[in-house]
Amino acid sequence: MKVTLEEILPVIEEILEREGEVTFTPNGNSMRPMLISGRDTVTLKKNDGPLKKYDLPLYRNSYGKFILHRVIGRNRAGYIMRGDNLLYKEYGIVDDDIIGKVVRFTHSGKEYSVNNFAYKIYCVLRNNALTVLLRRVKLKIKMLFKGGKVR
Repeated sequence: MKVTLEEILPVIEEILEREGEVTFTPNGNSMRPMLISGRDTVTLKKNDGPLKKYDLPLYRNSYGKFILHRVIGRNRAGYIMRGDNLLYKEYGIVDDDIIGKVVRFTHSGKEYSVNNFAYKIYCVLRNNALTVLLRRVKLKIKMLFKGGKVR
């Protein structure tokens, strides 16, 4: 039986409240290469204060969609988020939108803490301006070879 996050959100919130952590397998490609859809897992804990740069929260956006993206900044409107495999940013996420934040995850069967030094280096390198620029250039080149329009 397949259920949506919307359907199990009350259970997730109850487990977070009662036990402090909940583990699940996220779907989607926006956090590749760190998280592979349907294979890797994340463990959330209840958020205990303002998020910091590179935190990885599960939140509900203004369209009601559940998202697991990284904090890459903050402005007056709230947090600025982006998936590791995405180029666009999402703005205006506030603390009330946050369900929990990732404290550890598995990748290819190996567990990592978000406090791991190598993970922190990954976050910085994956989200620096040069890396994002190179990913944009790569995408535009791909589009040219596929006959797409480049803006």
